[in-house]
Amino acid sequence: MEKLMMGVLILLTVLIILKQGLNWLNFWTLKQNHKLERQLAAQRRSDQTQDDVTDDEERGEQE
Repeated sequence: MEKLMMGVLILLTVLIILKQGLNWLNFWTLKQNHKLERQLAAQRRSDQTQDDVTDDEERGEQE
């Protein structure tokens, strides 16, 4: 009976460690995703600004 209780305790400990590892991995993934979203938003703003400048230049050439 004592060996069974020890086995259950070890199993629970392993499961808790795995769960904490998955929580950390999830947090890290969300953090990376947020970082990439900010970079993409900045790139889109930069591209939009460049498109606006190009449009202004084309209008200037047409006039």
